[in-house]
Amino acid sequence: MQALIRRSLRILSSLGVETPLSELVALQIGYWGKSFPELKEAENRILEIVDLEEERYHKTIEKGISLVSRIVKRLKKEKQEKISTDVLIELYDSHGIPPEIVSK
Repeated sequence: MQALIRRSLRILSSLGVETPLSELVALQIGYWGKSFPELKEAENRILEIVDLEEERYHKTIEKGISLVSRIVKRLKKEKQEKISTDVLIELYDSHGIPPEIVSK
């Protein structure tokens, strides 16, 4: 579920959508809740999880931007122009920072 939420947040960000994901999820629950009453029953819990993951995602991105900035400074000192694939993989695996954030 975390991966789905984070992918949704990345897509919203890339599209320039500033609406919180929980608002969009609430609209979907309202729409689909008629056909799937279990969604309505679990609405509060679902929205809590989405809000929590969105908060964690934004904190991860903030930390990631700082970390990438330090890496870029180091690479410039070493006269390197690109971040290696190994570093990109480490940033994603160890810190949860997706490559599209690094490219910014």
